[in-house]
Amino acid sequence: MARITITIPDGKKDRVLDAVSAEKGYDGTGTKAAFLKRWIIRELREVVVTHEVKTGTPNHGTVKADVDSIPMT
Repeated sequence: MARITITIPDGKKDRVLDAVSAEKGYDGTGTKAAFLKRWIIRELREVVVTHEVKTGTPNHGTVKADVDSIPMT
């Protein structure tokens, strides 16, 4: 499995977490870091679905269901 790492300097981490949390609907459930991770995964899935719908990429069932089945953690 591929691993993608985002490194944010310690001194800037809270700024990034606070901004994404405020702008993207953090509701206080879990940590802001966990929210950011879930948000990034949702965004990645959305981009893949949008691209595959636009390009007519073949899939196994509906595009969204197929993309949702891709393990991302």
